[in-house]
Amino acid sequence: MLKLPIDFQSSASVSGESLEPWLIQSGAQSARCSIPPEFGGPGGGFSPEDLFLQSLINCFIGTFKVYTKGSRIHFARLDVSGSLTVGHNSSGVVRMQSCHLKIEIFDVEKPDRVKALVEKVLRDGFILNSVKTEINHHLAIHEANNDQSSAKANSI
Repeated sequence: MLKLPIDFQSSASVSGESLEPWLIQSGAQSARCSIPPEFGGPGGGFSPEDLFLQSLINCFIGTFKVYTKGSRIHFARLDVSGSLTVGHNSSGVVRMQSCHLKIEIFDVEKPDRVKALVEKVLRDGFILNSVKTEINHHLAIHEANNDQSSAKANSI
């Protein structure tokens, strides 16, 4: 059982003189970040939008791994890719409108249980359930020792 609350820390420092990329630090890890060319920046690092999408994907993967381990469900590989749409809401405010995740799971022995776990992860993942952004997904489950795959599109 988790002891909550848990605090996470990150930091960054930038010069006010330019739009050059910067480093953001979380613990011993750092990432090069930048303003993307789409917003008038030079690029050359992860944009805030990249990090937002990466956090959704990483939340899915981390939660799925914890849930499958706890449920003793085995799979050979999990591939997740995503796209993020930035646009205006009905009030004209720019926001992260929608995220589409493509989830592909290989060599699954119990596809019905895995499908149910995917739905649970999308519902319960700490970051996934904390954002206003619409999240939809396409799920492809490839059964173990079976050349045919079971693919189904779902939306939450």
